[in-house]
Amino acid sequence: MSFRPADLVEMLRARAAATPEATAYILLEEDGTERRLTYGELDTRARATAAAMQQQGAAGGRALLLYPPGEEYIVGFFGCLYSGTAAVPVYPPSGARGLDRLMDIVIDAQATVALTDDSTLQLVTGMGDALGDLSKLAWTATDTVDRAASRAWAEVAPGGDALAFLQYTSGSTGSPKGVMLRHGNLIENSRTIANANGSTTDSVGVSWLPPYHDMGLIGGILQPLYSGFPCVLMAPMTFLRRPFRWLDAISRHGGTMSAAPDFAYAECVRRITEEEVAGLDLSTWQHAMVGAEPVRRQTLDDFERVFGPAGFRRSSFHPCYGLAEATLFVTGGKPGPEPLAVTLTEDGPRPVEEGAAGTTLIGCGDIQGEDRIKVVDTETLLPAADGAIGEVWVTGESVAKGYWRRPELTEFTFAAELAEPDGRTYLRTGDLGFRHQGELFITGRIKDLIVIRGRNHYPQDIEYTAELSHELLVPNRAAAFGLDDGAGESVVLLHEVSRKFRDEDAEAVLAAVRSAVTLEHGLSLRDIVLVKMGALPRTSSGKIRRRESRERYTAGEFVALANSSGATVAVEDSAAAHFAGDPEGALVLDRVSAVLGVPADRISAGLPLVAQGLDSLRAVQLRAVLETEHRVDVPLTALLDDTTVVRLAQLVREGATEGRTVAPIPRREAGVMTSAASFGQERLWLLDCLGAGSAYHVAGGLRVSGS
Repeated sequence: MSFRPADLVEMLRARAAATPEATAYILLEEDGTERRLTYGELDTRARATAAAMQQQGAAGGRALLLYPPGEEYIVGFFGCLYSGTAAVPVYPPSGARGLDRLMDIVIDAQATVALTDDSTLQLVTGMGDALGDLSKLAWTATDTVDRAASRAWAEVAPGGDALAFLQYTSGSTGSPKGVMLRHGNLIENSRTIANANGSTTDSVGVSWLPPYHDMGLIGGILQPLYSGFPCVLMAPMTFLRRPFRWLDAISRHGGTMSAAPDFAYAECVRRITEEEVAGLDLSTWQHAMVGAEPVRRQTLDDFERVFGPAGFRRSSFHPCYGLAEATLFVTGGKPGPEPLAVTLTEDGPRPVEEGAAGTTLIGCGDIQGEDRIKVVDTETLLPAADGAIGEVWVTGESVAKGYWRRPELTEFTFAAELAEPDGRTYLRTGDLGFRHQGELFITGRIKDLIVIRGRNHYPQDIEYTAELSHELLVPNRAAAFGLDDGAGESVVLLHEVSRKFRDEDAEAVLAAVRSAVTLEHGLSLRDIVLVKMGALPRTSSGKIRRRESRERYTAGEFVALANSSGATVAVEDSAAAHFAGDPEGALVLDRVSAVLGVPADRISAGLPLVAQGLDSLRAVQLRAVLETEHRVDVPLTALLDDTTVVRLAQLVREGATEGRTVAPIPRREAGVMTSAASFGQERLWLLDCLGAGSAYHVAGGLRVSGS
């Protein structure tokens, strides 16, 4: 592609000048309505936002982008670039923990400005003292900026070396790290993606991925603009509530390319009905990119089987590999009639044979641009032989400048050299893989690798084997890790179970896991711990935090439904003992016990309820119980933060003594046979759609009369 703008400002300005009325984005709302944003409109609004920042003396430096997904986010992002300001996209916080992470980013980025929309700004200003240092930022609501301000814009030409934005990684532990992405990185990576996909102005993209992460921002917003084709955008929750909306958008708009992690394709298989499939036309979908997490052959097989009748072709699957430190895309490209699959054995990669021992891996294509990759032996720092596993190193124009204000970590990660220098410095990705038949295969992360008696085991392989062993184990909800007890390394597996799990199921589930892992991997697990859904810590992009899971396991912070011996985990600071002699507190404990499905003597007095199995569904149920039986309204935000059962009992007492009680439900008007679902009912319905099982049963009806 000959289009080579110097920076992202020149890129949008060129599109707006050449085709101002052409559609840049089609914004799909939750209610099904659509709004089109043209290149000309986006350019005008970006200039107006930049002019407002310039006039306020807020240009330059770093600006926080705090938006829900949608048009204002895109306007705010380009408004930053047009003013010469580096953008800092952040995920809107939910609860105290999210707010803490947001504060860490604000402090680390040294941001002085925050851009948002008016509704979010009203919520933020209403937080009062809880806002903390965020109140020191200069806040601007971009949807209130007069478009006429665009005429006052002082033109900015950042150039390729200028910092465009900080992409904060959602790493498994520690404080977030800001990857410094230059305009040149983004232009080069967009060009590479366009070459890999054969993008033209006739292409059509569809994306529901969060715009706060590289895959959603670069793949769903910047790359379509670079290539000059429209992209249909919807919020992540639109997909999560109903995966059909994603494929329906591809069908209705003739989408040619769309990317998602492996789990999204699996969700479509699980939750889209045969009747819905019959109404889809997926024949235009040429590039179904799969990335951000391991690609499972079973997922590809199932998706082709279910959606093949709707016109989907297996050859459209486009597994790819990338990371934020290399902007986004590293390898990919259409591998042929179908993605290349191999079985990894102790003797190296072999053709896939049904029933053969080993792990099946899917190839992630090859380099498509001017960047280069090496698979490097981590001991000799020399390139590994074809088929041999080593660390993946990347070099080229897509590689970022480094980590913001982390010089030592930047030096180690971004300036690696081979033992026999070739004149280049490399990015150490931390990913293990091998080259085979011209493609890159990823086997796992170095930091997650488990070594038992000299043999390497990848945690995702153990987790996958376990989840297939019993229907009550939730897919993609496990953490396997190694522990050194002084006598050698051993393996622990934590696994979330479905809401259908009962205590009497424990023995069968544990036996199934132990048998499957032993047979498949030759491992005797030191411990298997079954926990409630939602108990394992995850990153903001949905990945299990294995290192944090290990730390919390060793600290005894997980409340287990059962462990590998079939015995339940004892609780040292029992809430039952704490409330001895306190009938009011004991009553609240009984309510919590009933909702969690955990005996009262196994509930900790000091651990937050969210660490003991309280998820969104149970929080709604618990809130309803407290409203019904205590006439006290405890906000969901309180339940889902760090509230312990002791603190909850205190909140219930305070609500009763201070008069914060809930009014009785009013009588429905005569003749009215239906009423709107309550907020709690909507949450239960949504959780049921997300796979929580039969979240709410109505066994019968009862007509009630009188007061």
